[in-house]
Amino acid sequence: MAETCYRHPDRETGVRCSSCDRPICPDCMTPSPVGMRCPECSRQTTRVKAGAAAFEGSRATSASYILIAVNVAAFLYELLRGGGGFSISQSNPVIVHFGLIAPPVADGQLYRLLTSGFLHYSILHIAFNMYALFIVGRLLEPAIGRLRFVFL
Repeated sequence: MAETCYRHPDRETGVRCSSCDRPICPDCMTPSPVGMRCPECSRQTTRVKAGAAAFEGSRATSASYILIAVNVAAFLYELLRGGGGFSISQSNPVIVHFGLIAPPVADGQLYRLLTSGFLHYSILHIAFNMYALFIVGRLLEPAIGRLRFVFL
């Protein structure tokens, strides 16, 4: 037995609303980008935020800002200890104690795998990295969640 339109029980149809799945006849069909919709579903609108408006008022990127602050603080500490900023200095005590240097890591100083990620050799190095973190963080952190983003 064929289905009948939910609004016109005397009319047989083989088409269903793409939103609510009710059977609809040709008189009730409203074309949409996602298929045919019934009159009730075609009246509903979905508000979509695009571009920068999608991020307004959102605290979803707070981990990105915290990571940027930690990186800047570590860079300022490097500057105060006599390195970074304008020249590459392998004699900087911060780099000597926390940089990614193979022999100490092989000897078990595994903390260097983490701490070296917060060290920067010049103003341009930290500027480009923090700009990239800002852009990627705004997109990625809301998508995968704060905790996963921090671990990533």
